[in-house]
Amino acid sequence: MKRILLLGDSIRIGYCEKVASILDGKAEVCWPGENCRFAQYMIAAMGGWASAVGRPETIDVVHWNCGQWDTAQFERDGRPLVTEDEYEKALVRVDALIRRLFPNAQVIFALTTPVLPGVPMTAPRTTDDVVRYNRVAQRVMDRLNVPVNDLFSVAAEFSAGMYKDAVHFTPEGYQVLAEAVVRALEKYTV
Repeated sequence: MKRILLLGDSIRIGYCEKVASILDGKAEVCWPGENCRFAQYMIAAMGGWASAVGRPETIDVVHWNCGQWDTAQFERDGRPLVTEDEYEKALVRVDALIRRLFPNAQVIFALTTPVLPGVPMTAPRTTDDVVRYNRVAQRVMDRLNVPVNDLFSVAAEFSAGMYKDAVHFTPEGYQVLAEAVVRALEKYTV
């Protein structure tokens, strides 16, 4: 049975159990018990996550995302947590770390999902911010030959009623995202 590791922010938290349920009996799906937050946090925490899965060399696929936190303006000053250049460098480092710690895994990156406009946020960001950072991520993943799961386009089709707040989704929204994740994983889980 294939082993799949899901890494990512709270969007991943929303769909991970649904992915595991869909793949029950076909693959073992695991994930950290915490929010993986932003790219630089992933760099700092990846070693612990690798230890927690037990025998990281047996992980067949790592599906990961980050971006919501990276684009967020925590100081509400119009500046994201990291610049696009810093995001690019961090993505390259995360990819290298995944490949080193999970040497037999196919790596898949998921694009960041859109932001519902007009909803107050503690750390604001916009879909335009996400689009810019997704372009950076797409360029990086193309260069690194990493398949990209376009969860942005999937969630861009959601009505406002499928959002729980500005960035998180209802159970129905997470089910649709889980199905998109499973479609991205299928060719690597046979």
